[in-house]
Amino acid sequence: MKATVLKRVRKPRSSVKAAFQATHESTEDLTQKIQQKAYELFEQRGYSHGNDLSDWLEAEKIVKAEKSLR
Repeated sequence: MKATVLKRVRKPRSSVKAAFQATHESTEDLTQKIQQKAYELFEQRGYSHGNDLSDWLEAEKIVKAEKSLR
């Protein structure tokens, strides 16, 4: 019986770095959009404090829903 040797294919470092940067940038962009939307919700409530977590979670839902529509 012959053993099959699988050859590992290594990605060039530049493509790995580019993929990391693209993911990092898109994550930062998403976070900024969520922050902006959470602040808008805070404004809409008349700047009343104590709802930061619920604003953030609601903003995440809104931003992710908008993103999925594109």
